Amino acid sequence: MPVETQTLPGVITVGADGEELARGWCIVVYEMAGQHLPLDDWRGEIAVDSESAARLSAAADLHIRFHPYGGVYEPWHGPVTVAPVGEEDDPNGRRLRLSSAGPLIRSRYSPDELRHGFPELASATEE
Repeated sequence: MPVETQTLPGVITVGADGEELARGWCIVVYEMAGQHLPLDDWRGEIAVDSESAARLSAAADLHIRFHPYGGVYEPWHGPVTVAPVGEEDDPNGRRLRLSSAGPLIRSRYSPDELRHGFPELASATEE
C-alpha cells in the first residue's frame, strides 16, 4: 500500500467531546485505506507548548480531532496515544509522538460549510 503524509491542525481533548488539552500542527503518516474508510494504522507528531505537553502527559482517554486545511475537507477524529519524542530529538519537550489508540474516522464537510470557519461540535451548540 502507498504511504501518505498530511500536515493538519489538530486538537487533543479528554474523550471525544471533553476538555481541550492541546492544539497544534500535526504531521500524520498512514497507509492509503480508500476514501472514507477508517484509518486503523497511523502515526504522527504534534508540536505544542510546554504547558500543553505537561497536561497531555498526565491525561488518559485522549481523542484527536483534525481541522480542515489545504483542500482536506474530511478531517479525521478518533482516540490517540501520546508519548514524548525524546530529549535527544526535542530538547525543549514540545514535540509529541501520536499513535493509534483506535481507528480514525472522517468527518464530512463541504467547502461551503467551512467558508465561515470550522463547524462547532453538536454537543457544544446544544448548551
